[in-house]
Amino acid sequence: MAEVRVDSRHELVKEAVRSGLIAFNNGYLPADRDVRPITLSVCDGDRIAGGLCASASVNWVFIDLLWVDDAYRGQGFGTELLRQLEEQALRLGLKHVYLDTFGFQAAGFYEKLGYREFGRLDDFLAGYDRIWMRKDL
Repeated sequence: MAEVRVDSRHELVKEAVRSGLIAFNNGYLPADRDVRPITLSVCDGDRIAGGLCASASVNWVFIDLLWVDDAYRGQGFGTELLRQLEEQALRLGLKHVYLDTFGFQAAGFYEKLGYREFGRLDDFLAGYDRIWMRKDL
């Protein structure tokens, strides 16, 4: 008889759950949902001074990471990273972009560029909210 228990075999359990979930989802999701990475960088010579890492799948792009070094902020690099990401997404036939940010990060920056909040977890991290935002392309 099956039972629920605390299990120390984390990686084994994680792989079994992932495989089972993927097999279940395959009956509902389009076959051509490959996840494609999109990576952009801000370079000063060989030095990476910022960048954006995203994952594209089906109609959406998720911004995993976006960062610009303090010395390069306020010079339009963040805006240019997002502009180029959106341009690349449109070339790939994608329709939407989404991301998450914290209250101490850049929600206002994203709002100025047309992103809008669609979810929030209050007091997620040490008194700061976690905010999900999206933009339709």
